[in-house]
Amino acid sequence: MFRKICVGVEKMRRFDYRFVSCVDLCKKTVQAENMWETKEEWDDWINQGEKRNRWIPSDPEKVYREHGTWISWDDFFGVNSQDEN
Repeated sequence: MFRKICVGVEKMRRFDYRFVSCVDLCKKTVQAENMWETKEEWDDWINQGEKRNRWIPSDPEKVYREHGTWISWDDFFGVNSQDEN
């Protein structure tokens, strides 16, 4: 299902309800991996050539901001940005 919805997502130029579903699935996939908490960690991982899932953009901020669906890196990674002290 993820593959069917997200084919060509980085090439989409107009808003599409399927794109919103793709953003949610992408975030859930990234959060399930639980490998990153910061943009720097993400960038290091990308620069090492570790990204193997073509349905997750290398630069999600750019892709999802263009479509008005980007919130923040904390939201993307599923981390709480508020100080817990």
